[in-house]
Amino acid sequence: METPYVRRAEPDELRLAASHLEELADAAQAYVVDESVLVADGSVAAEERADSRYDGKWGLGSEMVCIEVVPRVAAIADHLRGLAALTGTPGVSLSISSLVRPTLEALATLSWLYEDGIGGRERIRRRFNLRLVSLAQEENLANMLGKSDGRFQRTIDDIATGADNHGFRFNAPTTTKRGIVHPGRLGPPVPTGEALITRLAAPASQTIDVGGLVYRRTSAVVHGQMHGFHPFLLSDTPSTVPGALRAEFGLPFAWFCILTSSVLGALNASMWRVLEHYGRNPDDWADVSQAAIDQWVAWLAETNTFESTSDPRH
Repeated sequence: METPYVRRAEPDELRLAASHLEELADAAQAYVVDESVLVADGSVAAEERADSRYDGKWGLGSEMVCIEVVPRVAAIADHLRGLAALTGTPGVSLSISSLVRPTLEALATLSWLYEDGIGGRERIRRRFNLRLVSLAQEENLANMLGKSDGRFQRTIDDIATGADNHGFRFNAPTTTKRGIVHPGRLGPPVPTGEALITRLAAPASQTIDVGGLVYRRTSAVVHGQMHGFHPFLLSDTPSTVPGALRAEFGLPFAWFCILTSSVLGALNASMWRVLEHYGRNPDDWADVSQAAIDQWVAWLAETNTFESTSDPRH
């Protein structure tokens, strides 16, 4: 099968999209500051941060939740810069999907952690569950390298003690016969990446689950599965080889809009949630995000893809 790759979107559109993504990365990066600067007086974050009831051997429970936002937003800004770079690079089609997937998962996790109205205790539980997932993977990596020294398990033990002291139900990690550690948890586990993304990505219509659609399509690309290439199939014609086709792959602008608008929607919803939690004025963020959203809404309308929402927070 011959598979030439082309990009048919107008270069000006891609350059404009790349500039918007870079500006959004800069706007997000502006909040990668010391948490004491980030937290505004009278905010939900300030109220929860002042609660020392959850301090103990496992650390400063409320303080660690407050700090968690900074590295997560920094990672998201980094991925946005990657998307901007790929968007402005000729000859790149499939790998945009490979960055959309982790960007969405990072945004969905951030939004889940700082969900409005869940209360400080639930936020602490969620944060420690995310930590337990990481600790289990760190232990697995150390075991693979033959360098496990027990420090990750000691941290898990400290969390177990803290959970018991503060009335959380702790489920201990399990180890398979092959020595793979599955994470412990406090109460219910962390939802799957697909569940978090689907939960965050409000459908643009009543019939299409945009989050699930993008998650599964981008997962197929990330895992090198052929069905992940279907949206990039521009045309196929008979080949001289019996039973084969000559396929032309590229980046249809409509699919580019679906991928990147899902990131814009998730990014905007997540940043509004974080800014509200920390009591920060959203005007600076809104100035940048609304300009990008307006442009993508126009593109989506032109490609007859999805209806837009009028709520700037989604």
